[in-house]
Amino acid sequence: MKVLRSLLIGFLSFACALAVSTLIWLVALQATVLQRDLVKGWLRESDVYSKVIATTINQAPDIPANTLITPDATQKALQNTFTPDYVQNQAEKIIDNAYDWMDGKLPQLQFSVPIDEKRTAFIEQLAATLEPQVAALPVCTNRADAQAGTCRPPTQTPAQYAQTVATQAVAQSDVLARPITDQSLTTAPQNQSGPSELELLQKLPAITQTINWLVIALPIIAVLSAGLIALFAEDRLLALKRLGRRICMGSIFTLIAALVLLYFSGGNTLPNIVSTASNPLAELLAPFFQKAIGALAQWLIGLSAIAIAISGGAWLACGLLVRKRQHSTLPPTTPPAPQPPHTPPTHRTTE
Repeated sequence: MKVLRSLLIGFLSFACALAVSTLIWLVALQATVLQRDLVKGWLRESDVYSKVIATTINQAPDIPANTLITPDATQKALQNTFTPDYVQNQAEKIIDNAYDWMDGKLPQLQFSVPIDEKRTAFIEQLAATLEPQVAALPVCTNRADAQAGTCRPPTQTPAQYAQTVATQAVAQSDVLARPITDQSLTTAPQNQSGPSELELLQKLPAITQTINWLVIALPIIAVLSAGLIALFAEDRLLALKRLGRRICMGSIFTLIAALVLLYFSGGNTLPNIVSTASNPLAELLAPFFQKAIGALAQWLIGLSAIAIAISGGAWLACGLLVRKRQHSTLPPTTPPAPQPPHTPPTHRTTE
């Protein structure tokens, strides 16, 4: 019976400590990466929107090139069309839809970025970019030169001819022909060697609901475990002392992990690690991850410090009570009986 009781108390102590450590992590996640407003702020502060434009523009779209339309001209027109404010506005709409979907407010993730509405604006920007080059062209004297694009038709001004060239070039390509929607994720090629990104993405609502449920259940588990330990333990003070020590040590390990995360979130440690992966998207989001990990680490440090203070105080208090009880149960010590005074023996002298 004593063996079963010891095993039960050991299991309850482990469950209580594990519940507290897990709760610290989940509360920190809830307070950071699961807060949409914080995520939006980190993206803005990381200048991700400007960088994503530059990264995307560096990959020139499929537009028929000629002597006038060069990749540099196309990239400049795209940069003038898709401003950081536009990208931020569209990205934050997707973030709101994603969080509503994870919270169960939407049955599925749906979004649409109407880049096709920017097709006309892109043509105008491309024409404005081409106009100085068109103005430098000589006026065409025959149809062959006009078709080669080495001169400007005499019936059109530089602005009109630049507009014509840009319109014809964009019409011959699929650039900005359709919006970007959630269906792009389902039609994108997936890696068959492991779980696809789409499959992992579809698990996000279940993960979010599990986190929300555990944040409510774990405190109940911890309190019930501590109560059962106090109920079944033969020596309650000693059992609670050991429980406080176990929770305190677990919280210390969590604090150490938080300090490691805080170290990686500062300086150039994370960007240097990401740069070795040769992933443009990872390099683009490295500043964002720095801020997210830093905020998570700060919450972990604060929650761990609170847990260490409470469990450490309980550990110390129960230890003092156990020591005081041990001293009070010692048998009383009786002082030694007084000894009679020592008198030196007398020696008779014989005459």
